[in-house]
Amino acid sequence: MCTTVTLDDDVFNIVRYIAVQNKQAMGAVLSDLVRKGLQKSPEYTHKGLFPTFNVPSNFVFFSNSPKGSAD
Repeated sequence: MCTTVTLDDDVFNIVRYIAVQNKQAMGAVLSDLVRKGLQKSPEYTHKGLFPTFNVPSNFVFFSNSPKGSAD
């Protein structure tokens, strides 16, 4: 679909930058960004001062820290 959209300069520059970096049309980048923006935000709760997130049961944890490291 072809349409005219007026974007703020900062948004235009970001969309153009992503399009050039990924060798995509600006319309495709803009569509992807809008789709991502329309997705439901991940649900989280607070445990004290820190947010906690529900992790899917099939989540695989990985780390760059050596096993047993304090990092």
